[in-house]
Amino acid sequence: MNFHMTTLEFDKILSQITVYSKSESAKNKILSLKPLENKEDIILSHDKILECMEIIIKSGNLNLINDYDILDILKEVSYRRLLSIKSIQYLRLFLVMSGEISKRNKNFIKENIKLDKLNYYFDNITTFEDLLAHIDSVIAPDGVILDSASEKLYKIRKEIRKLEERRKTILNGLLQKKASILNESLLVMRNDRLCLPVKTEFKNQIKGIIHDTSSSQTTTYIEPIDAYNISTELINLEYDEKKEIENIIYELVEEAHPYYDSLILNLEIFIELDKYFSIAEYSHINNLIKPTISNNTHIIDARHPLIDSSEVVPVEIKLSSLKPILMITGPNTGGKTVLLKTLGLLSIMNQSGLLIPAKKAEMAIYNGIYADIGDKQSIVQSLSTFSSHILNIKGIVDMASEGALLLFDELGSGTDPKEGVSLAKAIINYAIRNNIFLVLTTHYSELKAFSYENLSIETASVRFNDETLEPLYLVDYGRSGASNALKIAKRLKLKEEILNEALSFLEDTKTDIGKIILAFEEKEKVLDKLTEEAKEKEELFRLKEEKLTKELKKLELNKQNILKEVKEESKKLLKEQESKFKDVLKKLENVKEAHEIAELKHEVSKLGIKFSEESDEEFKVGDNVYIKSYDQNGVITNIKKDDYYVKFGHFELSFKKSDLLKHTIEKKEKVKKREKTTFTVREVKTELDLRGFRAIDVKDAYLKFIDDAILSNLNEVKVIHGYGTGAVKKALYEELKKDANVASYRFGGQYEGSSGVTIITLKKD
Repeated sequence: MNFHMTTLEFDKILSQITVYSKSESAKNKILSLKPLENKEDIILSHDKILECMEIIIKSGNLNLINDYDILDILKEVSYRRLLSIKSIQYLRLFLVMSGEISKRNKNFIKENIKLDKLNYYFDNITTFEDLLAHIDSVIAPDGVILDSASEKLYKIRKEIRKLEERRKTILNGLLQKKASILNESLLVMRNDRLCLPVKTEFKNQIKGIIHDTSSSQTTTYIEPIDAYNISTELINLEYDEKKEIENIIYELVEEAHPYYDSLILNLEIFIELDKYFSIAEYSHINNLIKPTISNNTHIIDARHPLIDSSEVVPVEIKLSSLKPILMITGPNTGGKTVLLKTLGLLSIMNQSGLLIPAKKAEMAIYNGIYADIGDKQSIVQSLSTFSSHILNIKGIVDMASEGALLLFDELGSGTDPKEGVSLAKAIINYAIRNNIFLVLTTHYSELKAFSYENLSIETASVRFNDETLEPLYLVDYGRSGASNALKIAKRLKLKEEILNEALSFLEDTKTDIGKIILAFEEKEKVLDKLTEEAKEKEELFRLKEEKLTKELKKLELNKQNILKEVKEESKKLLKEQESKFKDVLKKLENVKEAHEIAELKHEVSKLGIKFSEESDEEFKVGDNVYIKSYDQNGVITNIKKDDYYVKFGHFELSFKKSDLLKHTIEKKEKVKKREKTTFTVREVKTELDLRGFRAIDVKDAYLKFIDDAILSNLNEVKVIHGYGTGAVKKALYEELKKDANVASYRFGGQYEGSSGVTIITLKKD
């Protein structure tokens, strides 16, 4: 299986993708992409790219750091070799990146991103909190080994500072004391030693080492003997400091060594993710889609990815196993060659696991893709254009096997037309016999006629506007097209007399077959027009049907909404009634008086429940009663058999016993008002801004801030110190080292303020 990837410019696509890569390793992986043989591998690659695109669209790119490939550094770790400070910094950045990408994986669920094919990569990323903490405890982000890295280093540096201060005091004292014999009242560095600029005539008055003399011989640079002795001690201490730093780094390498396999796995994962995210970024920017793998190729609105998107005209490309030969005809500059290249390039992209530029596509997997496109004339090998084509076609035919795709531009051209046509026919028949897919372009009428005789050949024509005499770069399937050479010559304003004579020659040379083809093509045009009109009417009916269907759905939806509203309203009313009934039942539990029972029964009757029972109570004149039918209280004034006379307000009427209930008047108790309670809310600060502070003021501000944070039970706080000279940050870090309440601290992340901010984690009780 072979592929003409360079001829079809696949290498240029890969180069464009590498622009989005963050490491040379990922770029090399992309540049080495080749067509895959297995359908499952192709689909898996497509799906990985789609998942990467989903992450990019919903959550942003993976944010791999530039040049994260630390393979050389990891090899040094595996050999337990001493690392440079710069290598340690790169290792630290790699560890930080590992942690951040692992966090991103945990956030994907919150961002509604569902991964399947990428899970292996994200789930196998190791975070190295302990190793990172060790590095941060040893080396500052700017690459300086911290005093606290070891007790010995701390003592050495303390002694160095002490001696430097003493040397400075000695030299400053001499600057003042010996000012009269100095050319300048300042210290000068010579041979890495601090010297006094002594006037040469007074050089014997300073006991010390002469390191240099000015070009004019007027100044002698002397290092006083006391300063010299201190400098010698400092050299020894600096050597001790260097050795101790090496020991510290060796310890760090020893701690990193057991993590070697996990670090290598992380690196391999990041390179793979870098590759797929680079492809996804390119795909997202260029609106690429995932094709469906099929036995046939049918691409709708295919675009050549190397042609400017504002100029490219999308085309439909069809090639089926039932008609494995596609013959494209039509005028020059009509887009035939571009169609060949587009099919070849998109097929290679698909089989290499990439997405393709199209609206929709199903694509076959070919057993090799070969192309003979363009002028292959070779002056060096003394080959003509035709010979070069034949030599190339020979090589292709020798290599091509069943299921291969061949792309031939102007097959059989460049020689005697009859011989060229014969050769083209033979190649077409060879492809059919060997189950090889073949797409070719031609201007030969004889080949057009040959296509109508063979059921394995699909014809297609690039469109040409007969009125403007310009190509339209669109393809019509099932028909062959004229070359329109004379029409194009007319558009390009060739002399009229030449055109007229050419037309007369053309009429004389037309064969019966040629005339039949021309008549057939004219009928095809009429049929195409009628077909187009039928399609327009069909589309009109489809749109009307779609509109009616939408209206019907809308009515059905309204019906459903109304029913839903009625049901919800009924449920709401039922719930209210149920709630009222429950309230009545609760009141019944505490009822003592008859009138209260009457009132509750009245409330129940409002809910649609009727009571038929009569009262068993006995009434006498003077009793206070409740009149159910009038919902009033009154006093019985007279009783005649079954009639009870009750006075209420200005009225006195007769009622039946069933309409009355005894009623007792109770005094209402006053309700005590609830006292208001006032709460005091303590303001909690989670951030301390030290910008503008002097280093001497940092301690008090920090201690107060931490005390408040501890009282407020905070777990994590932020201190802003900025970049500046570093004095404020240094003062802060001195306090952090001593503070027993601090569990850990680190610089801010990418979105937290970076190295201008320190995040402090407090210890929990």
